[in-house]
Amino acid sequence: MRSPQLLALVLALAFLLGATAGILWDQLWQPPYLAKESPAVPVDQPEAARIQRDTEIVRRITYVEGTCRQTLEDVARAPADWVGWTRADLEEFQADAIIEEFSPQRVVIHRQAPGCPYRGRTLLLRQGRVGVYYGTPNDLGPLMRETEITEEVLRPQDRARLEEGVTVLDDEEVEKLLEGLKD
Repeated sequence: MRSPQLLALVLALAFLLGATAGILWDQLWQPPYLAKESPAVPVDQPEAARIQRDTEIVRRITYVEGTCRQTLEDVARAPADWVGWTRADLEEFQADAIIEEFSPQRVVIHRQAPGCPYRGRTLLLRQGRVGVYYGTPNDLGPLMRETEITEEVLRPQDRARLEEGVTVLDDEEVEKLLEGLKD
């Protein structure tokens, strides 16, 4: 009777030791060629947003010289070498700028720069409306704003001057000239 009981006890211990060794072996050592599963990302912590190939990049530059305060904006697709970047990557690369918006669809970068890119303002008659442009007719910048003033309400002499372009020094003069055109 001792022999079968001893044999059963030895077999049970061997089985328990084997199972324990197998579990420990699996936990403590995994061959490098076996890929470990990455931990699941919690639902409430989404993956960091990254710039995509079709992300819209908006670059704003505000020029700050005296009363200049002109903001120019450029919109383009993400440069190829930016694809995959996170907000932190972009902040490191554009250290002197403020990242106003960051998503896979749109990134807005805003910086201040010294100087004033365009001297003066030019009022022009284009496509039947009076528009105010940065710069002078020889160095015309982007449209600053389009007014509600149409060519039908202009006096013939004002229409002729606006077709050529009327240049003034600053925004105050623009407002005075626009008021005069409305009368």
